[in-house]
Amino acid sequence: AAASTRPAAGAARSKAPEGGRRGALARRTAGIRQRLDDTRAELRRIVWPDQETTRTLTLVVIAVSVVLGAALGGIDWVLFQVFEALP
Repeated sequence: AAASTRPAAGAARSKAPEGGRRGALARRTAGIRQRLDDTRAELRRIVWPDQETTRTLTLVVIAVSVVLGAALGGIDWVLFQVFEALP
């Protein structure tokens, strides 16, 4: 007869995790600490633009915003005039 691999009827099916609550808390804080360490490492790798590049790109963003704002405002005004003229 083949030996059974099933646990005996009275045997416990699962055990509580080792370390109990303290172990779970230690794992959780270790995970948070690891995430913070990874974040610090990524922030050290950033290459920030110089002041002239920052100024130039800021002016480009402002100019594009003004042009798009004027274009959308113009389209809005034209459509408003068209719908006001409808009977």
